[in-house]
Amino acid sequence: MGVAIREARSALDFEYVRRLRNANRRFLTGDARRIGLLRQLRFWLRRPPSIDLFVAEIEGRRCGYLLLRRDGDTTWITEVVDARHRGRGVAQEMIRFAAARRPHLSAEILSANVASLRLHARAGFERVGAADGRERHVLVPRGASRAA
Repeated sequence: MGVAIREARSALDFEYVRRLRNANRRFLTGDARRIGLLRQLRFWLRRPPSIDLFVAEIEGRRCGYLLLRRDGDTTWITEVVDARHRGRGVAQEMIRFAAARRPHLSAEILSANVASLRLHARAGFERVGAADGRERHVLVPRGASRAA
């Protein structure tokens, strides 16, 4: 079982991302509102150049997505794995994929999302602070010298 990661490029990819994002929005730290088809289509057509969107696949079937958002020298990473594929190394592979392409990764994770906090710790991230005083943590790869 190998995980393949490729750029999201088709309407089917973006519909998959929308559905998976909506199903997991309780774990998101930013805008967690439900995204409708029209909003997703607008995003797809006008995606800012600072955002890269990828789809993870196992044996040709979508199993998750990876969003990388550049903000100055930092790239914020968001990875979401379909519940049917969790525990199979998909998120770890997405983090490795992102780290190979972006030197300054950061992740913002809800305190209640213990699985994601553990995943990022295993991937070499460490907590550097809380985001805006809320129940969120900012994590960066160990040894990175950036302020939260």
